[in-house]
Amino acid sequence: MTTCVLTDCGEIALTRQTVILSAEHLREVLASYGDQDPRILHLEGISGLLVRIGIGGTFGAVHVTGRAGLKESRFATASMEHTGDQAAFGYLGEAWHVPPRYLLPAAAVMDIVAFIYRTRDLPGWVTWARRGDD
Repeated sequence: MTTCVLTDCGEIALTRQTVILSAEHLREVLASYGDQDPRILHLEGISGLLVRIGIGGTFGAVHVTGRAGLKESRFATASMEHTGDQAAFGYLGEAWHVPPRYLLPAAAVMDIVAFIYRTRDLPGWVTWARRGDD
C-alpha cells in the first residue's frame, strides 16, 4: 500500500504529521481530533488526490482535489442539513468556513476518508458537489 501522510494544518506551523499505516489507523488518528478545536487535516499520498478533512467536534467536512486542481475540486454533501450554521475550521492560522450543506457527522467523515484511503476512489454512496453549486 502507498504511504500516506496526514498533516495537521490547523496552525501556521505544520507541526504534526502522521504516517498512516492502515484504514483502521487512519480512523484512530481522525477520532483523536474529535475533542480538539476544529481544524483542517490534509491526507496526501493517494495518487492524484489531495483530501482535506475538516474535523473537531460534532461535524466535519471532506474536500477532495484531483489532478487538475480546483477544476476537479469536490465536497461531500450532506443528504440533509444537520445544522443551520456554517462551521469554521482552523487552516494555517486562519478560519476556513464551510457551509451547512457540506457538514457531515464526524463518524460519516471518518467512513468517507477511510474508504478513499482503502480504495483510492470516491465512495459512490456520497453525493459530491463543487463548492457553490446549488
